[in-house]
Amino acid sequence: MDNQFNKAKSFGEILDQTFRLSKNHFSVFFLVFLILLGPFILLEALVQLSYGASFFQAGDTGAPWYERMFSGLGLDEVEGEMTNLAQDAWVSIIGLISFIFYPVAQAAIIIGVFSLRSQKEFTAGTLIKKAFSRFWGILGSSILYYLIMFGIFVVPFIVVLVIGIFGVVAIDNAFIGVLMMILFVIGFFVAIGYLLIRWSMYLGVVVIDNEAPGIGRSWNLTRGNGWRILGLFIVITIITLMVSTAIEFTLAFLLGYSVLTSMILSIVSLFVTMVISVAMAIIFFDLKVRNDADDLKTMIDDYKTE
Repeated sequence: MDNQFNKAKSFGEILDQTFRLSKNHFSVFFLVFLILLGPFILLEALVQLSYGASFFQAGDTGAPWYERMFSGLGLDEVEGEMTNLAQDAWVSIIGLISFIFYPVAQAAIIIGVFSLRSQKEFTAGTLIKKAFSRFWGILGSSILYYLIMFGIFVVPFIVVLVIGIFGVVAIDNAFIGVLMMILFVIGFFVAIGYLLIRWSMYLGVVVIDNEAPGIGRSWNLTRGNGWRILGLFIVITIITLMVSTAIEFTLAFLLGYSVLTSMILSIVSLFVTMVISVAMAIIFFDLKVRNDADDLKTMIDDYKTE
């Protein structure tokens, strides 16, 4: 077994290993996402083209760059153009179906990192095949996780928003009232993020420990490490979003809103998800070392085979 997975890692070591594995195994890991989710990107592009969207830059290319950029981001109003309900419906259906395959792709990445941990060879095809062997467990657990996410986000958010608005109205000082509302909302999002992180290791439990839905097991694994994991995901998300945002603004400036822009941004989104999936896998195995004494089990197994 690879020694880099056999010890508990610090904050920086997890970040380093995340980006190192993402770079060293980029071709296989990214191919997993392209195989599973690439067809949906193509389908969405075909729908957009069929309803008259331009594949390349549309409109007057002689307009100032800032007008083209804001036009590409959809921030200006285009005369005579209305949202095509049929197109939106098709895109929504495609997005809903593709949602089923996102956790499968993430599970395949976890299996890939597990193979690296065990020093076993793998290909994109073998990772996908192994992930699909746990398809129903992955799908059921993911549906449960997102239902929990919806339940703890939407209803409490409405309550927090209403309380915050009444608080602003009740306090004579408008500045203090708004400041308290902002702090209240930030605290709400932090609390929700913490809870979701505590349950987020469910995929690793499903595909590695063969337990579904894995929500309770994830809660136990992350005990005492919730804030550290939340910080890791925030840092990784900020880094990847900075890259994707720079690409998005560049494409908006060069191409405006077009089918090609949409396709490239979808592919960039796959890359971001791939990196986060690698981080999730590394954190999962780090938690297993901390909680399950996997390093000691490995030493015992190695001793027995000698």
